[in-house]
Amino acid sequence: QLFNLLASQPNANPLVMLDELDKARGDERFDPLAALHTLLEPAAARNFVDLSIRDLAVNASHVNWLATANDLESLSKPILSRFSVLHIPAPSAEQVSTIVKSLYQRIRNESSWGQHFASTLCEEVIGRMSALAPRQIRNTLQRAFGAAARAGERPGGAPGAGGVPVPGALGDAAGAPAGPGAVPRARRAGVPARHQPQRPAAPQDQVQEQVV
Repeated sequence: QLFNLLASQPNANPLVMLDELDKARGDERFDPLAALHTLLEPAAARNFVDLSIRDLAVNASHVNWLATANDLESLSKPILSRFSVLHIPAPSAEQVSTIVKSLYQRIRNESSWGQHFASTLCEEVIGRMSALAPRQIRNTLQRAFGAAARAGERPGGAPGAGGVPVPGALGDAAGAPAGPGAVPRARRAGVPARHQPQRPAAPQDQVQEQVV
């Protein structure tokens, strides 16, 4: 892959991101990080031979490497010595709140059904979700969107919002107290639909049934 990266673009100094380097696992026969001992040393990387193309050496000395890790103890000292280690603290409550708002807007804007939901989350839901790890926020939001849709919440439930009420199913899925229209517990627990209480038909639904 590194050979293809250098051969397929005009720049000789691409940025390569290695996410969660500490989770790379091997055994006595194969070390997935072995190549980094050569690639992270500019002098040795000038004649790097990719395993996929053994007959041709490439100059990878100008590649910029960036890696993340959660546990530095899992990495060997030779690998660590080739990096400048920066310790990044966990996001503050204010930063997590910004992350929640940003992810909510991204999911809403990228989805064709996003316009049916409130343009912003209420502070109560944001506060509840701020207790989650950043990785869990997106998954929780996606489940909450689905829960709100299944609950059949209708537009106009939140003051000043153009979408479905929040909190409600969104707030309930995030751990906030359930509001009007929240998803029934039976449905959240995975009980088959035939055993779930039926939602009363809205007036306009009743009219349609009579017309038909």
